[in-house]
Amino acid sequence: MKNRKFYYQLAGMLVITVFAVSSIFYLTFFRSSLMSEAEMHLNEITIQTAARIEQKLSSNMELMNTLAYEAANFDSHAEAENIARLKGWAEKNIFTEIAFADENGKGYSSEGEKISLVSSELYDQISRTGSGMSPVIRDFRDKYSNVIIFSSPVIEDGRYEGIIYGVFEIQNISRAIELEFFDGAGHGFLLDYWGNILVHPKKEMVGKNMFLELSRNNSSVDTQRLKSKFLSAEPENGVYTYEGIKYYVSSVHLKDKYGMRSAEPQGGISVIMAAPYNMVFEHSTIIIRQVRGLFVLTFILFCMIIAYILYQKKENEASLRKAAYEDDLCNVLNRKGFGRSAALMLEDSGSSFAAIYADIDNFKIINGIFGYEFGDSVLKAMASELKKAFGKDAVIGRISADNFQILVPYSNINTVFRRIDKVAQAMKKRFAGHKEVLISAGIYFVEDRTEESEQIFDKAQLAGKRVKYVRRTPYEIYEESFTDDIKKENWLTEEIKKAVENSDFEIYYQPKFEIETERIVSTEALIRWNHREAGFISPAEFIPLAEKTQQIVDIGRFVFDQVCRDMAQWREKGLEMLPVSVNLSRVELYQADIVDYIKGCIAAHEIEPELMQVEVTETVAVYEYEGIHEVLLEINALGISISIDDFGSGYSSLACLHKFNVDTLKLDRSFLVNIEIDKKGINILRGMIELSRELGLSTVCEGIETREQLEMLRDMKCKYGQGFVFARPMPLADLEIFVEQNLKFRHDGAEGDESTVRA
Repeated sequence: MKNRKFYYQLAGMLVITVFAVSSIFYLTFFRSSLMSEAEMHLNEITIQTAARIEQKLSSNMELMNTLAYEAANFDSHAEAENIARLKGWAEKNIFTEIAFADENGKGYSSEGEKISLVSSELYDQISRTGSGMSPVIRDFRDKYSNVIIFSSPVIEDGRYEGIIYGVFEIQNISRAIELEFFDGAGHGFLLDYWGNILVHPKKEMVGKNMFLELSRNNSSVDTQRLKSKFLSAEPENGVYTYEGIKYYVSSVHLKDKYGMRSAEPQGGISVIMAAPYNMVFEHSTIIIRQVRGLFVLTFILFCMIIAYILYQKKENEASLRKAAYEDDLCNVLNRKGFGRSAALMLEDSGSSFAAIYADIDNFKIINGIFGYEFGDSVLKAMASELKKAFGKDAVIGRISADNFQILVPYSNINTVFRRIDKVAQAMKKRFAGHKEVLISAGIYFVEDRTEESEQIFDKAQLAGKRVKYVRRTPYEIYEESFTDDIKKENWLTEEIKKAVENSDFEIYYQPKFEIETERIVSTEALIRWNHREAGFISPAEFIPLAEKTQQIVDIGRFVFDQVCRDMAQWREKGLEMLPVSVNLSRVELYQADIVDYIKGCIAAHEIEPELMQVEVTETVAVYEYEGIHEVLLEINALGISISIDDFGSGYSSLACLHKFNVDTLKLDRSFLVNIEIDKKGINILRGMIELSRELGLSTVCEGIETREQLEMLRDMKCKYGQGFVFARPMPLADLEIFVEQNLKFRHDGAEGDESTVRA
C-alpha cells in the first residue's frame, strides 16, 4: 500500500513536473510571439502616424497652390487690399503667416510687414523647382522657429509674377502624434535631421537633442549609427534607456517618400513612437513570474493562469488593433480596418447585404469657407449619425476625406432607405445654420458574394454621384446603366474643357418686355453649345456637370466677358443700349476673386454698371445665404442690380426678401402652368405681384407662351414679362435687328402685326 502510494505520489509529481516544464517552454515561446506581435503593432502605429502627417503636409501644399492661383489676380497698385486678403487666408487656414513676393523678390506679408527675398536661398530654390515645401527651418526671418515653408509660384497668363509662401509651425501637427496606446503610457514625438526634438508631449523636451540624450543614457550607443537608424524611410526598432527607464522605440523618417524637397540633403522629419519596455511586454513578464511557481501549484491553478494569459492577450490585441485599424478623428474604422471587417462579414454571414457609399457634398468648398475645424466637426457628426442609424450590426468606415463606407445586413430594403433618411435629417438638424451641408449616398444591394470589396463599393459610389444631379432623395440605388452614364459624364467633362479652350460656346439673348406696351426693355444672356459632332447639347445637361467639376467658373467668365464685348460693340455701332442680365451659379459666387473679376471686366470694356444685372436662383439665395450674402452686397455696391431668378419655386417664397438688397423678382414659369383654369394659382400669382409692387420691386414673369397668359398678366398689372410669346433666345446679330424693329415700331406708335413683336 505504501509502495503504491509512493508510486502515485511519484506519478503525480512527475505529471505536475512535466506539465510545469511544458508550460514553461510553451509560455516562453508565447512571450516571444507576444513580443513580435507588439513590435509589429507599434510599427503599424508609427506608419499610420507618418501617413497622417504626410496627408497634412500634402493638404497644406494643395492649399498653397490654390492660393497661388488666387494671388495671380492681385492688383499691384492695391497693396493694402492684397495684404488684407493674405491676412484673411492666414486666419481662415493653418498658416501662421502668408506672404507674397513679386518677380524681383520684393513683397509683403499678412502681418503687413515688408519682405525682401533678394539673394534668398528660399527664393532661388522656389524659382528653380516651382511649388513645394521646405525642410524644417529652425530659425526663419528671426521670427519663427521650427517651421516648414510651403510655397508656390504665381503665374498669370503663362508669365511668372512672383511667389506666395505660407509659414507652417511644426507644432500644428502635434494632433497627429497624440495617440493613446499601451494604456496611455506610449507617446510620440518628432525630430529634425540633427536629432533636435521639434514636437513632444512634454514641453521641456522640445529643443533637446535626442541623439545626445540617448548617447548619455546608453553607454553602448553609437551616435552616428543611431542617427542612421532614425533617418531610415522604413520602420526601425530599438530598445533605449532614458533617465533610468527602458523604452521600446519605433521610428520612420519622412523625406522624399513623404514630399520633402529632395534637393535638401538635411531635410525631413523623423516620426518616433515610444513606450516603456515593461509596459509593452507587461503581460509576458507577469506570465514568466507566475510560471516559476507552477511546481507547487495544482493543475487547476495552472489552468486559471492560462485562462488569465489568454484574456490579457486578447485585451492587448484589441488595444493594438484599435490603434492600427480605427480612424482617430471619427472613431470608426479606417480604410484598412474596414476592408478587413467587411471581407469577414461577407465571408461568414448568410445574410443579404447593402453596400453604401456616403459623402458630404462640396466638402472641399466647406473646408475652404468655414475652415478645417468646422470641416472636422462635420465629419465627426457624420460618423456619429451613421453609427446611431445603422447600429452594431453594420461595418462603418471612413475611407478618405469625407468618404464613408457602410456594409449592413438587411431583410427589408425599405429599412436601408429609412436609415439613410434618418442620417440626412439628423445632419440637417445639426447644421441648420449651414444649408450647404448635405449628404449623398449610393446603395448597391450585393448579389454576388464573390465580388471584390472594391468592385462592390465602386458601384455604390457610382450611385452616389447620381444624387448630386437629381436630389429627389439623399440616396440612389445602383443600376447597371450607371456605368454607361459615367463614361458619358467623363466624355462630356473632357468636351467641356475643349469647348472652354476653343471658345466653342455661344451667347444667345432673350429679350424682356414691358407687358403694357410690349416694348423691349432689357435682355438676358444665355449660353448655348452646338457641339461639332454631337450637335446641340442642352444647358440642362452640361451646366450641372460643370458646376460639379468647377468648370462652371471658366464658363461663367466666358459668358460675362463676351456679354461685355457685345455691349461695347452696341455702343460703337450707336445702337440702343439695353440692360443685360447674367446668371451666376453658386460655385462662381464662392470664388474669392469674383467681385474683382466683375469689376475689372466692366472697367476694361467701359460698361456702365447700371446696364448690368446679376441673376441668382432663389434656391441658391436662400440655402447659401451665409456664404454669398457679403458677395452679393459687394456686387450691388458696384452699381449692378440683383435679381432673384425662379422665385416662388422653393419653399421660402417672399420670406427671404428682407435678407437681400434685391431689385427684381423673376417669377418662376411654373405659376403659368394651367393658369387659365387654375383659380387658386391665379390668386397666388396676383398676390405675389401686388406684394412685390408694394415692396418697390420690379416683377418679371418668365415662361409666357400664349396671348391668353399675357392678357391675364396685363390685367394683374405685372410690369415685365419674358417668353416665347414675345421672342425666343437669339444670337447677337438677330437681336440687334429685332431690337431696332421693336423700338422703331413702338416709337412710331403702331398697333398691329404681331410678327413685328414676336421672334
